[in-house]
Amino acid sequence: MNRLFLAVRPPAGVLDALSDLPVRSAEGLRLVPPEQMHVTLRFLGDAEPEEVAAALDGFRPDEVMAHLGPRVTRLGRDALVVPVTGLDELAAEIGRRTTGLGDQPEGRPFRGHVTVARLRRRTPPPRERDPVDLSFEVVEVELISSTLTDQGAVHRTLSTWRAGPHTRS
Repeated sequence: MNRLFLAVRPPAGVLDALSDLPVRSAEGLRLVPPEQMHVTLRFLGDAEPEEVAAALDGFRPDEVMAHLGPRVTRLGRDALVVPVTGLDELAAEIGRRTTGLGDQPEGRPFRGHVTVARLRRRTPPPRERDPVDLSFEVVEVELISSTLTDQGAVHRTLSTWRAGPHTRS
């Protein structure tokens, strides 16, 4: 079993802009490296990669735009995130296709976001909430394996599904 999730990744220009947000320079934060920033469409938890790939066999995601903003906000106890809209239908389709896979509860509402930093224990969040207005076109959906280490999660892409126009027969 592997700790898996399905996600989309912003392109380099968007990652650069997220990395340059002033809030990321606040003390007491553990920064998320740009190469690990993503929007989780569905967290599966422990699952077999082959079963997930089989459930998505023939899947071709729609071409959609993801919109980031309007500002950095706190999610839960320790995450500083940028909200992401425009991916609700894609996340719902992923959820339908992967029903019954993984050990995580199904039916949780999708809250699109990119985590940019985590608050260390007892660190108050920065007061400044940086405005964000970014967009990107989804080019593929990735199946990602996540291994937790003392330095944070290590992500490895196992499979991808390229977005594009659909041909109807």
